[in-house]
Amino acid sequence: MMKFLRAVNVLLANLLGLGVLALLAAGAYFGYQTLTGDKRAFQEAEEKLRASQAEIDGLRTQLAQRQQQIQTLQNDLAEKQKQIEQLRTAVRLLKVQHRLAHLEVISQEVSPQTGQLETRLRFLEVDDAGKPIDKPKEFTIQGDVVHVAALVIKFADEYVEAGENLRGASICLFHRLYGDKQPPEQGFPLDPVGSRPAVYQTGQQMSDWERELWKNFWEYSNNPTKARQVGIRAAHGDAVYQQLRPGKRYKVLLRSTGEFTIQPAEEEPGGSPTGRTT
Repeated sequence: MMKFLRAVNVLLANLLGLGVLALLAAGAYFGYQTLTGDKRAFQEAEEKLRASQAEIDGLRTQLAQRQQQIQTLQNDLAEKQKQIEQLRTAVRLLKVQHRLAHLEVISQEVSPQTGQLETRLRFLEVDDAGKPIDKPKEFTIQGDVVHVAALVIKFADEYVEAGENLRGASICLFHRLYGDKQPPEQGFPLDPVGSRPAVYQTGQQMSDWERELWKNFWEYSNNPTKARQVGIRAAHGDAVYQQLRPGKRYKVLLRSTGEFTIQPAEEEPGGSPTGRTT
């Protein structure tokens, strides 16, 4: 009987051990499955994260490219606006077809200090009707022959294609006035350097391009490359001279074609010179 009971106890112990082992095996299997599932889910999450990051990087690259394109377009637009402003300014300036001034001899006498003949004269720029467009300037030159120097700026063809009547036109500046008995550098300036002559004033503010145009004439004249960069085909000086007689008036005409003349003014009844530009 005792043997039977011991056998039963052994059997029960074995069964209990097997149950424990079964539970342990089941737990291990379940844990393995859980761990494997978590690892797979983690890998899938990592793959999704990498894909999202790649998509973000791609969008950032596209955004940078778009920003670069926008900046390029903005730069192009600014350059085009600058060119348009230059063209508008050039066309406006070129519409001035000529400049007309009167020289009136006020007096002519020998200086007691130098013993040389001196001529006192008045320079006045006028419009086609003979009306003043600027304040008169009075000068005393040495001698009886006056020299009037001018500056001429001619633009490239694209600056005058806006109108056929502008072809061959140029901007004209009255540069200097002096007598035949004095060196030119001792002459008197007419259009101040760097300023806009009265005939070209329209009430509009000068652009940087126009300001540089008046300021850097001789630089453009001596530097063709720089001149081309601002649309200038040629820039040069010219001069006319005339013997003056007491009491006479003379007409100085500077056409936009570059023609520069000085001659006695026609007298109207009453003794006043005409403003006609024939």
